[in-house]
Amino acid sequence: MIHSLRKKSMPRGFTLIEVIVVIVIAAVLAALLVVFMGTALTRSADPVIQTQNLASAEGVMERISADYMAYLNTGTPSWATFKGNSGTYPNATATSYPNWNSTNFEMLEVTVTSGDHKLVSYFME
Repeated sequence: MIHSLRKKSMPRGFTLIEVIVVIVIAAVLAALLVVFMGTALTRSADPVIQTQNLASAEGVMERISADYMAYLNTGTPSWATFKGNSGTYPNATATSYPNWNSTNFEMLEVTVTSGDHKLVSYFME
């Protein structure tokens, strides 16, 4: 009779199978997180590199444009000097189109590349 009056105690804690299942699920989720975050971390530097490349190309194009403005305002350097110097800047190429569009004007196409960025400007004599 004393034995029947005792409450049966419920088992406490988790079984070994439950703990193993939870650890396996956590490991799979951690592996997925590492895979996706690994590529995200390497790609996170791309915008910074692109911004640096664009700033570099813009700096070169600004110097060429400043030389062109000096040519327009003062005539110094001469057109021939400006045309010759335009292709000597870093990552810059200059292509001349004499008698552009059947006129007496000469057009100079200056292309500055830096990384994936390409800036093109046209200058007229």
